[in-house]
This record gives sequence, C-alpha cells and structure tokens, in this order.
Amino acid sequence: MGKMRKRRYLKSTLENAIYRARQGLRKTMAITDRIKGRLGGSVPITPKETHTIDKKGELYDFLISEERLDFANEQSPVVSILLVFFNRAELSLACLKSLKQHIGIPFQLVIVDNASEDETAILLNRIDGAEIIRNDDNRGFLLACNQAAERALGHYILLLNNDAEVHAGTVESAVAAFDTGAGIGVVGGKITLLDDTLQEAGSIMWQDGSCLGFARGFNPEDPAVNFVRDVDYCSGAFMMTPRQLFRDLGGLDEAYAPAYYEETDYCARVHRAGLRIVYEPRAAITHFEFASAGKSDFAIRQMTKNASLFREKNRGLLDTRLPPESSNIWRARHYDHLKPHLLYVDDRVPHRSFGGGFPRSNDVLRALAEAGFNITLVPYNFPDEDSLATVYADIPRTVEVLLGVGRTNLNDILRQRAGLYGVVWVSRPHNMSHFMTFVDRAAIAGAQIVYDAEAIFALRDIEQARVEGRPMSEEQSREQIAKEVRLIESADHIVAVNEHEKEHFIDYGKVQGSTVSVLGHALDVTPTAAGFAARSGLLFVGNMDYEDSPNVDSIRWFLNQVWPLIRRELPETTLHLVGANNAPSIKRCSIDGVQVHGRVDDVSALYNQCRVFIAPTRYAAGVPFKVHEAAAMGLPVVASELIADQTGWRENGGLLAASSSDGEAFAKQCISLHRDEAQWRNCREQALKLIADECDPAVYPRVINDVLKALGITNAASAA
Repeated sequence: MGKMRKRRYLKSTLENAIYRARQGLRKTMAITDRIKGRLGGSVPITPKETHTIDKKGELYDFLISEERLDFANEQSPVVSILLVFFNRAELSLACLKSLKQHIGIPFQLVIVDNASEDETAILLNRIDGAEIIRNDDNRGFLLACNQAAERALGHYILLLNNDAEVHAGTVESAVAAFDTGAGIGVVGGKITLLDDTLQEAGSIMWQDGSCLGFARGFNPEDPAVNFVRDVDYCSGAFMMTPRQLFRDLGGLDEAYAPAYYEETDYCARVHRAGLRIVYEPRAAITHFEFASAGKSDFAIRQMTKNASLFREKNRGLLDTRLPPESSNIWRARHYDHLKPHLLYVDDRVPHRSFGGGFPRSNDVLRALAEAGFNITLVPYNFPDEDSLATVYADIPRTVEVLLGVGRTNLNDILRQRAGLYGVVWVSRPHNMSHFMTFVDRAAIAGAQIVYDAEAIFALRDIEQARVEGRPMSEEQSREQIAKEVRLIESADHIVAVNEHEKEHFIDYGKVQGSTVSVLGHALDVTPTAAGFAARSGLLFVGNMDYEDSPNVDSIRWFLNQVWPLIRRELPETTLHLVGANNAPSIKRCSIDGVQVHGRVDDVSALYNQCRVFIAPTRYAAGVPFKVHEAAAMGLPVVASELIADQTGWRENGGLLAASSSDGEAFAKQCISLHRDEAQWRNCREQALKLIADECDPAVYPRVINDVLKALGITNAASAA
C-alpha cells in the first residue's frame, strides 16, 4: 500500500472511530437526560461524569483536527515534568493542554505510557518535543516514574498525575519556593477536586504510619490552606524535588511497587536527610483523583501491605509524629508541631502603609516569625479588609492570616482548635480589653498572654483634652492612666514601646521590671540618594482615615495655620500627603499646592523627591514611627514639641521643633529647613546617627528572646 493511500486509510479509520465514539457519547448523554427528566432531576450527574463527558468531546475534537502539541524547547529546562499514562486519554490531553497554557519557564516533558488500551497511543503520536517511553505492559506509577526520571534533564523533577491540570503560575511558584529558605527537599501544592473542594493541602503522617490529607473538603480559599508551612509529606499527584536529590536517594523505593505510599516514603527519606517538605499554596492543581487506579480490592490490599512496610522502614521518624486523633489535626498540619503556636491579635493586617503603629506591629510579627513560632494572625476589627491577593504584600507568607475572622466569630475558630495556642499576643489596649472579656477562656486554656501596649493611649487622650481646651485634672489624668494599665492584670508579660511607658506600667501596675519588655521601631539606615538641590517640597506620611485621629487633627491644623504662611514665602512648593485618607476633610482637600496621594505601598520615591518631612502632631502616645522612618530615609524633620520630646531629639539636632499651637513658628522652621542647605545637611546627618543607635533591627531578636525566656520558652526556632 502506498504512503498516500495508507495515510488516507488511517485517517478514514480514525474518523470512523471518532464518529462512532461521538455517537455513543451523544446516546449516553441523551439517556442520562431522559433519566434525569423522569426522576425530576433527583439523580444528579457527578462532577467526574460531567468532566469526563466534556474532556472526551475535547479529545475527539483534537484527534479529528490537524492540531499537534509541541513541547520542544531550545533552552535548558528548569524542571522535568514526569507523566505516567494508563488509559484516560481525555484526561491526559487536558493535563497536556494545561502545561502548554500555564507554564512560562523552560521545561522538559517526559511521558511513560503503561500500555494504554484507549486513544492514548493516537494522542502520543500527535506530541512533538517530548521524551516518550512506551511500555509493553502496565508497570504501575512508581516504576514508570523512576523510568521517566532517568531521562530527566531539568534541575528539578515534578511528579504530576496525568488526571491533573495545573493552574497559572503553579510550576513557577513551586520552583521559586526552593529559594525561600534553606534545606528544602520537596515542594508540594494545593490540590483541588472537581467539585471545587480540596483534596488536600499538605499531608500528615500519624504515629501509627497512617496518613491524612489535611483539609479535605475545605474551600480552596480558606485562610487555613493559604499560607506556606513545612509539612510531613506531599501527594505524588504534584510533588517537585531537585533531580540530583531524587537520584541520590535512589528515586521512589521500588519495594512499594506497583503503587501506594511511595511518595510518603520518599518524603520520609527527605526528612531523614535533614531536608524540609514545604507546602506552597500558590502551586495549585485540579485533580480528577483515582482516574487510572480506582479503589479495587487489589488497591486496598496494596495500601494495607505498603502501610505496614512504611511503618517498618520509618519507625524512628514516626515516633516523632502525633497519634491519629482528630484533636491533633490542627497541630499535626505542621511538621514542626512542637514549635509553639502563637495567636497574634491586632486591629487589622498590619501593612506598613497604614502608619499609626502598624509598621511597628509589622516588625513585631516578622520578628516572631523569625523566632520560629507557628503564627496565626487575627485582624480583629477589620477582618474583611484584605483578600488573598493583597494580604501578603508585606506579611511573611508563613503566617496564617484568618481573613474573615474577627471579634464576632473568633471563638468559633478557637473552639475548633482548642488547646492549640500556647501564646496569645494581643496588640493595643482596646483589643486587650475586648479580647479578655469575650474570649472563650476554655478554648485558650494554658495559653500565656502577652499584652503589647503599642502605646499608652491614655497619655494621648490627656493631651488631646488639653489641646481641645478641656484639660483633665491631675487626679483625672492619673485615673485614666491607671485604668488602662489595669489591663496588664490578665497578662503574663507586657511589651511597651519605650522606657518612659515601661515605667508607667511598673509604677501604676505594681509589676516587676522583668515582666515588661521594650520594643520600639526596627529600621535600617537607608538614606535616599538625591541631594539638597535635587529636592523640593514637604511630605507627610500617616493614616488619615478618621477625623478625630491625631494625624487628621495635625494636618487640619497645619493646613489652616501653617501652610498659607509657607506658600507666601515658597509659592512653588508642594505639600504631599500620603496615607489612607477616608477622613472627609482630607478626602475633599483642594487647597493650592497640596497633593493628596492616598495609600502608597512604596513611598521611597517621595522620600527621595521631597526636602522636608513634617510631623505637626498635637496629641499622641508612644514613639512616632513616621519620624523615625523619614529620618532613616535621610529626610530632615520639622516636628511639634510633643514629637520632639517623645523622640528625645530636641537637644541633639536630630530635628527642628516648634510649638503646635504657634503656626508662625512652625512655618518659620519649615521655611528655614527648606532654604538652608547647611542646616538641612546637619539635621540629616544627626538624624541618621540617631536612627542607627536607637532603631537597630538587631534589637528585635534579642527582645523577642527575652520575652520567650520570661514565658519559659527557651528557643522557639529549635523546639521542633
């Protein structure tokens, strides 16, 4: 038979086969519809059935077309993707298409076909640029993976089930995860089923050798499965590991052939090699599950046999795992489950751009994460402010952020996780007051309470009353402070923001100095590059959401009493207001020369552009972060006398001070600093020296360590 004639014959045969298959598919769908109609829709088609129907249609469309799948790549592959086929060509095609569509880095594709009996052989003939191994019999997943790994060229290999479809950015996220920390041997991802619930988000090895996929049935958007953590093992449906490590460990242990427990055992060997298994939620797949294997009697017997083998081979590791009890699930989702679990309560997710104490809270959160705690963050008063797309902009991705959980429903979560948290860290007095009043104490029984005052707000209230012409008596002032300090009665340890406020806690609270630690601000000295002549304008950075807040009060005063005087002397000068600004007086501001930017995630360009930073605060407590940050960025400051006293910089040239009740004096200082280059340079240099001395980031780990010692926790980082 000639080549052309043979080709026409094969094409005709294929078209007839597809036609018959389509006719059978239509008949099946018609019968299903009639059955559903008769039963009034009471017999639903399962997601798997619907998916199969859709994917078979796509397979037939592909096969009857002239389309081919080309995986050729001229660049060295970053990752080699290993696929094992056994029938279910429609799912294999969907998997291949997802790889073509959703991977943006060079990769090698290695396919092993275990003697499929459906359209798989025809599909394979339509693939270019892949390594294809055709076995004469079904060797099973394990042996076929080891076969494929021998052909791998990439730095990493990815074990991927052929009934899985990768999401956009999945492979890139898994590769990037290896660069996020030392000693990572395996990265796994979030596995979603066809009904849009989770199959697993990392998996648990129990002490008896049994296993559990964490979070099965959860919503994939649940905060509990959207942070990075070390886990016991990851499913072989999606498991990435360095190629050299895979070879050094001898690949998948063939004692488990043909299948079951092979990926669990591999991860156990990775642990024994001193390496980590990391769950990366941004690496996500949709998984059909059991497409080729099913749950036959043989499969169940094989699982039982291999479970026994796994226990025998990994007794030492299993002795460090928890017993298989439902009460242990939340703790066991972390490989390092012996590390203390810490509940961190603050108003909101502490993004640095909010100002108002949140930059410091952000630093505290980071320091606690670096100290080794397993952290859960509760945005107590603004639980719905963030989304998964925004929440980790400047928050460590190892922190679980309970989006949607706040003061009204936190107890529900704590009861589910009763006994999990050994430390509860509560920031700000209003949160401490509410939390200790309404929390279910039984759900946090045994937890030690750290009260992070952030500031003594009574001091701010006292000053605000004075500014507004309703000063408190000395007795009233003392009672205000004493009332707030009484919050420490429920605390095992107190964190103050400076030595001055620490003394208030000791004096009013009658506590030992050893139970009070000081954590100020952590800032690197990073002066912006522009010189005096290249700069112009004034800058204010801070949260301006509320009319009665210190920031909005200070800006209203500055705009009314100071800005007109500055514009008269410096008519071309611009005042830049940066920060969230829902306060109507700021939002509607249309004063000449004033530019309202709103929230800006990276303010460095404005720090490099402007010549003077203003802090006209009339009432406040704590230490003003915005002044420290401006100084660290090399931007000289004109501040109110209150801020000058809080920083202690009045006498040493770190800033220029003026009364916040004298607009003319404040304007004079701003104009002088804006015009006088020598004064500007001296102020800048002095402030940079002060920041280096007072805001050394190295202080944070030492203080956190002191807090741990006070709580009887020797070293959270090594507790596992």
